[in-house]
Amino acid sequence: FFRVASVSKLITALCVMKLAEENKISIDEDVHNVLPYKIRDQKITLRQLMTHTAGIHDGKSYNDLLGTGIPVTEILNKENLLPKADNYPFEYSNLGAGLVACVLESALNKSFEQIVQETLFKPLDIKASFYPQHLENNFANLYNVLPFREELNAYKRQHKDDSGWDKPNPLQHYTLSQGNCNINADGLLKIGRALLSSGYISQSSLNLMRTPYASFGEKDWRLRQGIGTFLFDDKSVSKNTLFGHQGFAYGAIFGLFIDPVNKDGMALCTSGCSLARREVMAYINLDSMRIWQKRDLWK
Repeated sequence: FFRVASVSKLITALCVMKLAEENKISIDEDVHNVLPYKIRDQKITLRQLMTHTAGIHDGKSYNDLLGTGIPVTEILNKENLLPKADNYPFEYSNLGAGLVACVLESALNKSFEQIVQETLFKPLDIKASFYPQHLENNFANLYNVLPFREELNAYKRQHKDDSGWDKPNPLQHYTLSQGNCNINADGLLKIGRALLSSGYISQSSLNLMRTPYASFGEKDWRLRQGIGTFLFDDKSVSKNTLFGHQGFAYGAIFGLFIDPVNKDGMALCTSGCSLARREVMAYINLDSMRIWQKRDLWK
C-alpha cells in the first residue's frame, strides 16, 4: 500500500460524482448551506473546489500549519484566499481540495472515511483507506532519492492515533481528500476501470469529469483541469487525450491515467524516485506513458 498523494483528488472526485448521481449532494450548491463556517462571503461549490477555481490559495500559513491539528477556520485567512471576484482564475490548491471532505461530512453527517468506504471502496471491492492505521498489510516507506533519506515511515504512520476517524469533523478533516488516500496497485486498477467506462457512474458523469474548466498555462502547456482530473495532451506521447492525475509525496511519484479511445490505462506507484520535471508532469510519469502507448510491445 502507498500513500498516493494527489491521486487522492481523482479518487475523491469519483466518489463525489457517485454521491451526486444518488442525489445525496449537489456539486453546484453553495457549500455554505451545509458547512458550519464560512470559507468566504460568496458562493462556493464543490465543482469549484474540485476544479481549483474557488479562489483558494495555498499560502505560507497553510503550508506551515498543515498537520498541526489547527482548525481550518484559522487557516482561512487573507493569505489563503484570493481577493473577492465574480470568477476566479485557476489556481491549484490542496487546501481547496481538502475542503471537499469537510463539505461531504457536513452534508451527510458522516465521517469522510465512512463516506468513501460505503460509497466507493466497498462497492468496487477495494481495500484502501484515508487512514493508514486501518491497513494491516504492508505499507511502503517513502524516500527522497538524492540525497537518499527516509521521508515517510510507514510503521510510525500506521501507529499514530486515529481517534475521530469515524465522526464528522469539518473543522479538522481538511487534510484527507487532497492527498491522504492509501491504496495499492490492485485498488488503483479498479479505480481506473471505473473511470474508463460507464458502470460505477454514468457516461454523462464521466464526461463531466473530463470536461476542461481551466488550463495550467505556463506551468504546463499540456495540462487542463477537469473535475478532480488532469486532461493531458501531448502528441509526442499519445495521439489521444489522457485523463487522470499525478501525485507527489515525500520523494515518491504516483500516476493514474486512462485512454478512453484505446480502452486501457496505467497506474504508477513508487516509494522514491527522481523528482525531475520541467513543468508539472514528472519525467517518470511521461516515460511510463510513452511505454504504455507502445502497445505493440506489451499487448
